[in-house]
Amino acid sequence: MMEKILLLHGALGSTLQLKPLTDLLKDRFEIFDFNFSGHGGKSFNKNGISITNLSTSLADFICEKNLNNCNVFGYSLGGYIAFNLQLNRQVNFNKIITLATKFEWNIETSNIEISKLNPEKIELKIPEFAKQLATIHYPNDWKQLVNEVALMIKDLGTNHINESQWKEIECPVRICIGDRDQMVRIEESLRVYRSIINGSFSVFPETYHPIEKINYNRLAMEIKQFML
Repeated sequence: MMEKILLLHGALGSTLQLKPLTDLLKDRFEIFDFNFSGHGGKSFNKNGISITNLSTSLADFICEKNLNNCNVFGYSLGGYIAFNLQLNRQVNFNKIITLATKFEWNIETSNIEISKLNPEKIELKIPEFAKQLATIHYPNDWKQLVNEVALMIKDLGTNHINESQWKEIECPVRICIGDRDQMVRIEESLRVYRSIINGSFSVFPETYHPIEKINYNRLAMEIKQFML
């Protein structure tokens, strides 16, 4: 019987971005994926987008699909949601592996990320990205999604996983970071890895934050090496 693995995308992303990874893992895993609220055409949660709401909807999906104790890969926000679920005992994961997940949240880091999430500026200065968002999240309004993600990040500035909580995670964890990630610092990833009892750490060479720029073959190899 194949091991089960749940693949989680990042903020403003979708399961579609993880399709190349799915193709590389399907020979060794039974794969499940999940679109967060407002992402990939999924309807918006009437209570808005927040870490709590995203975690709850994912926990419901895990219960529905009988995925408790499965493995999970989380890209960026997806990794943060996985850790939040594990810490709050909403579900239990067998192993957790993340790439490009940001751990250092405070008012300053929150404001830096929010400054990048202005729909009008995106449309004016990065029109290709605006078109991409419109396509990925159709029929949803991508501008609404960007605004709701900005509110979630604002909340992360004051409500986030604190330093002492990382010590409570007992399942095996591998934290991966790209050496050229301009959003997530290697230092913050190292600090969290060192706090996790069964943690391990991996740096991907020549790797930036956007998922479109990662080496999917390299990522698939890392996941297989860690999970199997």
